[in-house]
Amino acid sequence: MTIKPELNTLNRANPKPIDSYPLISDWIKFNSNKTVTVYTGRVELGQGVTEAFTQIAAQALSVSSNQIQLISGDTKLCPNEGYTAASLSIGDGGMSIRVAATAARQLFSQALSKQLPCEPNELSIRGGEFFHCDTRTTHSYWTMASTLNLAVAIPSLSLTHCAEGYDDDFDSLSFSENRLMNLLSGNTYIHDMQLPGMLHARIFPAPHPLAQLNVNTDELSRQLPDDVCLVRINQFIALLSANEWTVTKTVKQIEDSYEHHWQWSKESTVDGNQIDTLDLLSTEVSQINNQLNSDTQATNTESGKTISVSIARPCLLHASIGPSCAVAMLSDSLLTVWTHSQGVFQLRGAIANVLNMDESQIHIVHTPGAGCYGHNGADDAAADAAILALRFPDKPIRVLYSRKNESQHGTLGPAMRSNATALLTSASNISSLTIAVTSPPHSSRPRGKDEPNLRSAYLLKDKSSLDAYQPFSFSDPPQPIGGALRNAVPGYNINAVELRHHKITKLPYRASAIRSLGAYTNVMAIESLMDECAHHINISPIEFRLNHLEDKRATAVINNAVQQSGWNGAESGFGLAYSQYKNSAAYCACVVKLEVDEEINVQNIWISVDVGEVINADGVKAQMEGGAIQAVSWTLLEQANLIENKVGVNGWEDYPVLCFSDVPEIDVQILPNPTMPTLGCGEAAQGPVGAAILNAVRSILEFRPTRLPLTRDSLIDQIGLDSPNNQ
Repeated sequence: MTIKPELNTLNRANPKPIDSYPLISDWIKFNSNKTVTVYTGRVELGQGVTEAFTQIAAQALSVSSNQIQLISGDTKLCPNEGYTAASLSIGDGGMSIRVAATAARQLFSQALSKQLPCEPNELSIRGGEFFHCDTRTTHSYWTMASTLNLAVAIPSLSLTHCAEGYDDDFDSLSFSENRLMNLLSGNTYIHDMQLPGMLHARIFPAPHPLAQLNVNTDELSRQLPDDVCLVRINQFIALLSANEWTVTKTVKQIEDSYEHHWQWSKESTVDGNQIDTLDLLSTEVSQINNQLNSDTQATNTESGKTISVSIARPCLLHASIGPSCAVAMLSDSLLTVWTHSQGVFQLRGAIANVLNMDESQIHIVHTPGAGCYGHNGADDAAADAAILALRFPDKPIRVLYSRKNESQHGTLGPAMRSNATALLTSASNISSLTIAVTSPPHSSRPRGKDEPNLRSAYLLKDKSSLDAYQPFSFSDPPQPIGGALRNAVPGYNINAVELRHHKITKLPYRASAIRSLGAYTNVMAIESLMDECAHHINISPIEFRLNHLEDKRATAVINNAVQQSGWNGAESGFGLAYSQYKNSAAYCACVVKLEVDEEINVQNIWISVDVGEVINADGVKAQMEGGAIQAVSWTLLEQANLIENKVGVNGWEDYPVLCFSDVPEIDVQILPNPTMPTLGCGEAAQGPVGAAILNAVRSILEFRPTRLPLTRDSLIDQIGLDSPNNQ
């Protein structure tokens, strides 16, 4: 069974954001200095979308990249495109820019063709200057801009038609060099922002949103140096100073002195990596998809063989190299907040709720942070800065979380488990498949004014009752996109599929979206099952997958990954896996080569990816490489344990990640498919790489691990539990 939510063709209607922002002027502006301003609601998270957007606009308008001024994530100026998430930035955001820029180009060309006169197709554009039959005219976008109204509707344009007008002279190398220089100069990241009169703030964080500190404000104030001030609103506590080092030292001293004075309900103490508690938490069971009719079940029971696998992951930290940061300032009744949030419009509404302000009084400006893999602490830091800015008008307030604060009080990628069971026919095909996912929903993001979901929203309130569970609102996108159930429906040709969700309804920790959501675990379960089925019937795992696929793009990436690796399908130490992210985004197959000694050492990863039309090949490769490295780290090393209901991570020593010296050699090949829509690839590698590692480990140890991470101690424990003496 495969799910294809959208027809794979470029000849389709305008992207969804155009429905809400239908005017050329919503996206494009021509400036008097021979530049073009392009507006987008999508933001740079380290995935390189600003380069891709600049390239798309420059090519569509036939101008140089240096002539594009991209403004992204500004609530005053940009379209509200929702969260920059779910690998939709290029497919929705980038294509909206393409359509708007193409419409602008056509508008100018048609106007000039009437003026000269000539046919529109006799005109060409270079650097924004118009040429007629290769002869330069005196006209350009900028000489004509004052006479044309861009506040006109964007016509319905097929993306194929838009692409036909492209001049493919974008200087990607020059743009990348400029981007690198900006990064090295220290002028890009929010952490490096410096404003006159800035106050540096540090939060004294509550260990739980409903915790109370049984220490009065006067006692806290007496512990402070003269140049540090205290702000306390119920359980929201912050220290501020013009000297960053002073406030950093002081908050550390306060934490050490009063950390154990917080109180909240601990009726049920929760410890460990949360895999073992999955079956202890309250759940709601729902049957999302059921195609197992009685005839199928009867046939399978009589003639089939049941094969089952299970894989569970622990809680995961975002573990960005830099912790969350924000700057806010109140001036002339306008609150401006600089943030690296994924959703500036949703954050604006959430802050308006917390501060009891109108959204028109709040201006949110996105500024890049140190990488983002989902709902990290950026929104909370922004809200903290906004709260403090109201107390210090005309003073820029900079909030920076410590590593401990970020780790213990941010969101976690939730622990989850995916069980997969196949029924094999006598013809060695899978006749039916059952997937059972035990997991909470994977999102507790701010959802605007009606549902702020900010940590400080609870700290500011008086607590009349305490609760051991987190008070945040959790939810998932509906199928087929899904959250916990993302990619739980396999992309293989299987007639009958049953999908069950054991949805955890209350959590002792704060969970939210981390890269790929449930797809990482679900793909590992499905791809482990495919290998186990192949092993049972003594057939190559390559051949077994191809036997269950009709999608030529899927078979192409599998064949290409295998060809890159030179694997014959039988040699141990290799593992294969495949998935199409969300069953609608990029196709990805990979082969992993590893060795098992004292630890698991991943040596090589060969990746084949089909993203349809490629906007920026370097960007695609970077996303696939980054996703692969993170998947290796998750699979082999990462887990966040709870200690007495608190995240037991104080720093990197408590949460090891993959070292640079352990990064495998990665080869990425992009399969060209220029006539197909561009597909998101930012989260495509997570599941296949994790699954391929599991399959390679299985081939060496002749034992299939059922829980992550695959540390030495964990594998020894699991092998011991699987030994005949423990059966």
